[in-house]
Amino acid sequence: MRSIPGHISPWLVLAVFAIGLCFASSCKKSAEKASDTTLNIRIAAEPDRINPMLSKSPVASQIEQLIYYKLLDFDRVTLELIPMLAKRMPTVTLIDTGIYRGFTAYDFEIRVEANWDNGSPITGNDLLFSIKLAMHPEVPAGSWKNFLEYIPQVEVDQNNQKKLRIYLNKSYLLADVIAGNFEIYPEYLLDPKGILKGISYQDLNDAAKLKKLSADSSFIQFGQEFAKSGTEASTMLGSGPYKLDNWTPGKELILSRKSDWWGDKISEKEKNSFFTANPSRIKYVLIADELAALTALRNKQIDLCNDIEAKEFQALQTSAEDKNTFNCFTAKLMQFFFVGIHMQKPGLNDLHVRKALAYAMPVDKIIQQLFGGYAERIVGPIHPSKHYYNKALKPIPFDLGLAKKELNDGGWADTDGNGIADKQIDGKKVELSFNLLTTNKKLGQELALIFKQEAKNIGIEINIEAIEAQSFQKRLRARDFDLVNFAIKQYPGYVDLEPSWHSKSIGEKGNNISGFGDASSDAIIDSLNLATDTKEIYRLYREIQEKIYADQAAIFLCSPLERIALNKKWRGEGSDRAPGYFEQLFTER
Repeated sequence: MRSIPGHISPWLVLAVFAIGLCFASSCKKSAEKASDTTLNIRIAAEPDRINPMLSKSPVASQIEQLIYYKLLDFDRVTLELIPMLAKRMPTVTLIDTGIYRGFTAYDFEIRVEANWDNGSPITGNDLLFSIKLAMHPEVPAGSWKNFLEYIPQVEVDQNNQKKLRIYLNKSYLLADVIAGNFEIYPEYLLDPKGILKGISYQDLNDAAKLKKLSADSSFIQFGQEFAKSGTEASTMLGSGPYKLDNWTPGKELILSRKSDWWGDKISEKEKNSFFTANPSRIKYVLIADELAALTALRNKQIDLCNDIEAKEFQALQTSAEDKNTFNCFTAKLMQFFFVGIHMQKPGLNDLHVRKALAYAMPVDKIIQQLFGGYAERIVGPIHPSKHYYNKALKPIPFDLGLAKKELNDGGWADTDGNGIADKQIDGKKVELSFNLLTTNKKLGQELALIFKQEAKNIGIEINIEAIEAQSFQKRLRARDFDLVNFAIKQYPGYVDLEPSWHSKSIGEKGNNISGFGDASSDAIIDSLNLATDTKEIYRLYREIQEKIYADQAAIFLCSPLERIALNKKWRGEGSDRAPGYFEQLFTER
């Protein structure tokens, strides 16, 4: 369930990723029984577990989306939110009377065909069970708990348990996503003794009642056991078309297509890409080393390899033998890179200095040298594939002359001949010498070195601090940096900019690492989160991008393209959704 937290708190999600897809096979009648085919996919890392409420790794998300379905999800082609388990999009009603006055109600109906593997129907009770499970005090489902703060009540229609009403306690830009874009777990399988059945959702949100529940050993044990789950196939049965057959740690995971999946019964009129599941088996082969993965690809031990280094990717497209064997393609990923600026640090609180740094960043050189040309420039904190990306803003050119002019206009000059520009501020000499924080990964360090060399040419000293990921996160949260290399992932649909760009999110508990924000920018973000008209939403998104751009609150770099090689015995195309393809839509030639 990476979709919700990605929207609500892009904490920098710094890591990690997701978004829609377009395959030739999705246009076919693909609910037909799949032939006996196995698609072999290389993965560079093993999932931490298969449990969308608790897993943290990108490869886990990739696999989970084939096993667990949601009421709503983002279409693989259009990236629009569409029905999945739900029969149709919800009916939305503003409540104006009673105890829920001022709340918004989302009425859903689950598809009549939707059944669990034991033949029992998927109902609103399963959704209610899922959110109660997330609220259990022993279940470390922090991201779920965050979005469930918006949901005070869920009601299941006792006359038709396929129908349910979800209440949201305030208007919000991402309300549809919160109401329907999370996985549903089978109550019959995970709670056969009915431990949670007699406990209301409200009880789990009431501190006094929760304290009393915590004295019940069976209640506590139930939560503790679920918190450890996600490695045994017997507990990984969802409503999707695939189930986990085998997991050999350190080697491979194998999914098999269900022979009697309910999605095959959906009428042609109601089908979408979620009801296509072509390969009969999908084998995820763990190969950490890229060269070893390419060898396995050429030896036909795997059919698909992604995240290929640019040089190797180009070689696959020039070798005659490789060209005859593989289709190579790229896919946009909802990921982008930028250099964050601590706008309250001496020197960096000067717009002239921030602009000078932006002019000294050779983005085009970085794209060619570090990404092999497989990236596109960006101008702000919105991925360029989104309709509300502000295309009117022009990328900052690499121009050391303009950089020096900005410093001169700001009164900065090298007065002592040490090569570093300085200025007297409140009777004290301040030098333009900054630390650049980055992880110890190769890409971040190489980017930092290029920037350091160019900044030196305009009289700005950059000292590179390369540290391991855990320490990096701690420093980031404490805002203990001057400049920071940063990567962020976004998801389809709208993006909540409040956690990263609203002034109330400045501080150790917030995600606004730059310190950007004032009354006018906050008002734009506040209005955006309450807006319902599409044109107004787009206008507000473009307006806030203009303010971030004008304030040079960060140095925005580029969005990379995923590089994928696929054996020609398979037919498939790329996807804007991580990992750059959607394997269930692949067809064997």
